[in-house]
Amino acid sequence: MADVQFMLNNLNIRHNNKGGKNKKEYITNISKAKLEELYDKTFDMILSVFVIDKYLKMKNEIDTLKMK
Repeated sequence: MADVQFMLNNLNIRHNNKGGKNKKEYITNISKAKLEELYDKTFDMILSVFVIDKYLKMKNEIDTLKMK
C-alpha cells in the first residue's frame, strides 16, 4: 500500500508535482511516454491491492471453515 501512496503522491496525480511546494524535478523532466507508463503501473498496483484485499478476506473465511 505504501508504494501506491508514493506513486499517487509523487507522480502528479494527487498533488501538483510540476510546481509549487510539491515540485519534483524528475516529474518536470520526465517524458510523457515514461509518465504514462508509470501511470499504468500505478493503476495496476491499485487493482492488485483490491484483489489481494478481497483474497485475504476470503482466506479468513476459508481458514475458519477448515477449523470446523
